[in-house]
Amino acid sequence: MKILSIGDKVLCGTYSFHSGFTHVVNYRNYNCIISFVDKDSFISGRAIRTSSIPRCVLPVRIDPSGIFISDSIYPTHTAKIYDSSFSGFSSRRDVELLILLIKSTLRTSSPSLSLAVLFEDSLKSTFSSTFEKAILCRFLSAYDSLKSGDVSKCVEQFKGVGFGLTPSGDDFITGLLYAFSSVADSDELTQIKNNILRTAENCSPLSFEFMKSAASGSYPIDIKDLFLAALTKDIDLINKAILNILKHGHSSGADTAAGIVAGFEWLLKKYSIETEAIRIRG
Repeated sequence: MKILSIGDKVLCGTYSFHSGFTHVVNYRNYNCIISFVDKDSFISGRAIRTSSIPRCVLPVRIDPSGIFISDSIYPTHTAKIYDSSFSGFSSRRDVELLILLIKSTLRTSSPSLSLAVLFEDSLKSTFSSTFEKAILCRFLSAYDSLKSGDVSKCVEQFKGVGFGLTPSGDDFITGLLYAFSSVADSDELTQIKNNILRTAENCSPLSFEFMKSAASGSYPIDIKDLFLAALTKDIDLINKAILNILKHGHSSGADTAAGIVAGFEWLLKKYSIETEAIRIRG
């Protein structure tokens, strides 16, 4: 196994096994969760891109000299550092086109039972069982809370609700935080993000790790690529980036994208994003 790249938020320390999947293995300590991934499309600030996935349930240790797994050490001195920051949006025009294109793609290309239903009434019919209809009602109520301006109530209603390992509602909250962190910061916006994390902190550890990264302005490569594409105003490039996000999980990508749209719409309604962009603190 080779260490190909390391996220800029991977901290030295000892981590215990958390969970394993086909292309991702997660380890955690008291501070955070890190991931070993075997695809470039999964790299993030807390991820380590390797040539193959370690299949080890024993603790792993990371220090400046390398990564220790079982009885082996894997040097990191040749690994690339993934920069998870994004310089930020500074204009309404930067995000207005992005909102339109994400909505359009969600309406036509999203999986069933995703939060694309927030922007397309015809998708309500995909929620057919009694349980699915109850989930849909919760989704719509939470979204109504956000549209009325009550972010905390929206987060409380979305938290832990939906389908998948990271429930749809949690993915939506993460997308909301990606949007909030991508514009020039303010004391009020910082307080809003902190309130979101306090409200959502008893969700699943994996979901909360994603939320914390989003709130700090640390972006996985697919979200960063989307935001960079938005700055170019290149429609084909933006659409390609959106479709890449939708490939994640069954509906996680679509649910996160829905949160990004909702976050930007909330920002555009409440604030003018005409301030000078600043580097997001990570």
